[in-house]
Amino acid sequence: MKINRKQALKAMAGTALSSLALPQIAKSMNALPIDLRGNINHSACQWCYSDIPLEQLCEAAKQIGLKSIDLLNSTQWAMAAKYGLTCAMAYAGDTGLQKGFSNPEVHEKLLKGYTEGIPKAAEAGLKNVICFSGNANGLSYEQGLENCARGLEPVLKIASKYKVTVSMELLNSKVDHKDYQCDHTAWGVKLCEKLGSENFKLLYDIYHMQLPAELVVLSGCATGMNAVTPGDELMGLVRGLLHAGAQSLMLSLWDVHDESTKEFMVEFYCQLRKGAGKSTAMQKAMLTLRERYPHPYYWAPFSLIGKG
Repeated sequence: MKINRKQALKAMAGTALSSLALPQIAKSMNALPIDLRGNINHSACQWCYSDIPLEQLCEAAKQIGLKSIDLLNSTQWAMAAKYGLTCAMAYAGDTGLQKGFSNPEVHEKLLKGYTEGIPKAAEAGLKNVICFSGNANGLSYEQGLENCARGLEPVLKIASKYKVTVSMELLNSKVDHKDYQCDHTAWGVKLCEKLGSENFKLLYDIYHMQLPAELVVLSGCATGMNAVTPGDELMGLVRGLLHAGAQSLMLSLWDVHDESTKEFMVEFYCQLRKGAGKSTAMQKAMLTLRERYPHPYYWAPFSLIGKG
């Protein structure tokens, strides 16, 4: 039986780490190659498991090798530390997702919260705290940018003093966070440039991106492989990138050969520049590579998904 991380945590926490649950979970988690075990910094967000008492969640997380429970507030950090866990991204001062730094009316409240929270985070040995732009509520991108910069400047002075990084999360306003101001990378980058602080970063995952790209190419090893999880769709880069808005993806199905991959990509993009469609360009690149490398390992590792 295969079991994913979320199922593992819930199973273990829900059964108080019963001897029946542990062997099955350990077998699943030990499937990693030996050189990777203990070298991957997995974490889980507490809000995803809000129905589980925090101590049980921490105990289960430690048992399956997680390193962090994220998005905890200052009253919860000690519980994570009790089980040898950190909080890689913590709450320090927060008014929620919808009321953030784009709204000047909450700047004073936010500054008070971060003024108190950042020193506490530093004392607890935490390096990163999260912040949000909040919803636009009719503001233009330009005005929202100005408001966020104005509100964050005094916060970042405190962050710099305590060597803590403040990260603003980007969320997808077109899918599941309607009207959120910081909703695409270009806007976030402009905010970084405007603030000019090493203590300010951007935070997001693929699902939160707005990626209306015509084509995304991931030419690394096995980028098209997915995990099959019970009761869910295939989990992998494919699902995340399509959710973010990519029209088509080119991904690899196994560990690719460096030299043949370079030649494949050169040929593929040359065909695109000549006006060929994506599927035609891919086919011609495969035929060209097959003449030089007869074995399919070299010329057939890539798959095109989406609009050809």
